[in-house]
Parts: sequence; structure tokens; C-alpha cells
Amino acid sequence: MKTWPLAQTASPVPPTTPLVSCHSFSGPFLNSDGSGGEWSCNLLSQRQAAISAAKPVVPRESRVEGGEILTRVELNVVVTDSGQPVPGVSLSMDSDRASDTVTDPALPTDPDGVASAKVETRDQTSASTLSVNSPDISTPSPTTFNWLPAHYEDDFLVTCYVISLESDFTGSPLIGPVNGLPADRKYHQAFIQDVKLQGSGVALDGSTIHYDGHGAYSVQPCAYTAIHVCAVDGTTVAVDFNVIPRRANTTISTLGSRQAQDRGGAIVDFHIDEFFGTRRAACVQAGRRTLGVDFSSY
Repeated sequence: MKTWPLAQTASPVPPTTPLVSCHSFSGPFLNSDGSGGEWSCNLLSQRQAAISAAKPVVPRESRVEGGEILTRVELNVVVTDSGQPVPGVSLSMDSDRASDTVTDPALPTDPDGVASAKVETRDQTSASTLSVNSPDISTPSPTTFNWLPAHYEDDFLVTCYVISLESDFTGSPLIGPVNGLPADRKYHQAFIQDVKLQGSGVALDGSTIHYDGHGAYSVQPCAYTAIHVCAVDGTTVAVDFNVIPRRANTTISTLGSRQAQDRGGAIVDFHIDEFFGTRRAACVQAGRRTLGVDFSSY
């Protein structure tokens, strides 16, 4: 005969004696004096948890690891019994994905039956479903959410850069040879300096010059980016690849969709440099802006 710890008393328990927090079932019981019998358990309380999930965010302390960014979702849990809030309940949470890290509520439910938890991941490839893992609390409707898009908690400084045009610098003296460029060619000095700042430029002969770093230049078929694609006005942005993964698709408020294709020595932390092509006047007019950013996809 199976022993039922909740039913151990000095005398037999009537079959209809209800036990707090047990689910409805019946079975044998065994008392400490060896007597026993059958009993049924009727659920006195029906504690339920309702979970709501906030919109996913990229925490300000998050940095790219293994090409992936950390995202976080804050959870709000309300425990009720017959529609009334239940204070003082300690909760444990579960996710249906092993790649998620769940942080249980640090405190029991407050007088309104509310507790806060969070879940984090670097795997945003599928949705997560969260429920309460407590034997006396049911989760009739576990919360399910997608991890992307996720909003960066910190706004970004947004600047811009362009393709330098030698035709804009014909008033400066000619210099040459330039390290890495054809030895028989001379270029306007201010143009070469501006290519170093902007990253690329178009010479008077139509060739595209790229600054390779360490004082060296090269001739390329287009304005190459750090991921070796041609920069595109309205698409390309330079970012810190420690903050936004390379090739990541982002949505920048007031600007729209942009892809993290480039980087620069001055682009550090929460700073985005938007590529304006040859639109230097528009870049100057745009100036420095502070804008919100959503991480959309890898």
C-alpha cells in the first residue's frame, strides 16, 4: 500500500477530507499507527499564474560574442486564487528552450500577487514559451514571444560619411607617389587626406581609391566595406561590431532599415555612421543625431 505523506495522522482520515494545495484525486493512506484506508482529495484552492512579457531589448551592457548579441525579456507574473491576488508566493519559472537563461523572481509575490522575472538568450532563431514551475500553481496560458526585433536600451549617436570626390579638392597641391597607388599617378593632397577620413573616394580618372589603413591605399572596383561588399547609399551603416553584429539588419528611427556592413576607427560603442554615397551636402545638413535602434535580424 502506498504511503501518502500528507495524510499521516494519528487516526484514520475520512475519505472526503480535503487537503490544501493538492489536486483532486483519491488513493490509499497509511497512518503512523499502521491503520489505513481510502481517501479522496478535493482541491481547496486553484492558484493560477498569468504571465505577461515585455518587448525584447538589447541590454546596454550586452556585447557581441561568437557573432551573437544578448537579448532580454522582462516578465510580469500575477498569481491569483479564485480571482484574488495571492501575496507571499515564491515562484520558479521555466522556458521550453534550453538556450534560454531564466532568472526567477528575487522576491515573493507582492500584496497584488505580482512578481517580476526575466529571461535572456543569444539564440533568437525561434520563439520561447515561459510558464511557472510550481506544483500548486497552474499556468493555463503560458506566454509565448519572439525574440526579434529587440530594441537597444541605449540610443545611438548617428553621424554620416561619404565617398570623397577628387573633383571637390582640385584647389589643393598634387602629391605622389601615394603608398599603394599607381606610381605614375599624382593626386590632390586634400583628396588623399579626405579618403583617409571617409574610407574611399573617386579620383579624377574615375578609379575608386580605398584607404587600407597604416598610411596605405589601394584601387578597388567600388567603395568596399569591412565585410567586402560595395557600400550602398540608404543601406550601409558603419558600426562597432562589438555592439551590433556584422551584417546585422537594423531599423533606425526616422531612417528605416540599414545593414551593419562597415566599421571605422572612430565608430565606437553606441555610434552609427550612415553612408550617404556622394551626397556630401546632405550629410553635412544631417549632422549629428541621437536615434533609437532595433536589432531586426542577423
